[in-house]
Amino acid sequence: MTQSRANGFSGIATFILKDSDINTDAITYNIIDYATPSCTMGAIEIRSAGEVANIPGDVAYEQSTPLRFIVDENLKTWFSLYDIQANSAKEESADIFSLKVTDNKHKVIAQFNYEGAFITNISPLNYSTINEETTIFIDVTLNYKRFVPSQI
Repeated sequence: MTQSRANGFSGIATFILKDSDINTDAITYNIIDYATPSCTMGAIEIRSAGEVANIPGDVAYEQSTPLRFIVDENLKTWFSLYDIQANSAKEESADIFSLKVTDNKHKVIAQFNYEGAFITNISPLNYSTINEETTIFIDVTLNYKRFVPSQI
């Protein structure tokens, strides 16, 4: 499921960086497109006395998710995400990426936490002009160890 501003949803993202010199508290990351991870549940087949039954197995989430960030005109968002990616490569990542999903009235309706998160790809800066307004955005691929959704 992909959500975007076009259908009234958007997201505000934050990184919670543990044991890092990078301060991301002052930066609000505005997300214009994102996709929640796909979720699959395995089935275990049980055979007994000639009967076959399936019971639920483990739940598995896809381990990466694409995100599209709006970049501010001073490129502060880009530099911050670049620093986060470079910092993750140096040490074991224990960071949390938190995405708060908002409706068209800017009310938070859900929160998605990605534990053990690290950025694996940052696209080149992309420029788009619509109605004489220029928007800069980047696509980011986020990998993580655990996905924790919660409804607010």
